[in-house]
Amino acid sequence: MITVKDEMLVSPSVHDGSLMGILLEKPDRVRLVVELVTGESVSLVMDGVRRMKADDFRGGNIILSVSVTSGSDLSIADIADAYGMSHDNTTYLPRALEEHRAAGLTVVRVDPSYGCTLVCLCNALSMEAARSTVP
Repeated sequence: MITVKDEMLVSPSVHDGSLMGILLEKPDRVRLVVELVTGESVSLVMDGVRRMKADDFRGGNIILSVSVTSGSDLSIADIADAYGMSHDNTTYLPRALEEHRAAGLTVVRVDPSYGCTLVCLCNALSMEAARSTVP
């Protein structure tokens, strides 16, 4: 079960965990394989993915935090980052922000201590047991 408090993922505790893999399972489903500091592996699954941007994936991706923002808390910066656009795009971003808020979308951000930064605009975030094979 996932617990989010003040827009931060608190359970499972991913701080200092390792992002081991990013699996694109379907056109609109992304699975993040995370090894927790306890040694347990979990999958953070994002369904209904509209946009995702991942940069600087390396060996040894250490997670600082995962934030989860939705509804009226979505910002132009969230949308711009998910689309890989400049934050000052005043033509498209305000309209897109309102559309994504109205659709009830969520932005999931992985901020690293080292390695991969990820931003995903999706319908839902869930947790599953990690799989050892690609579907």
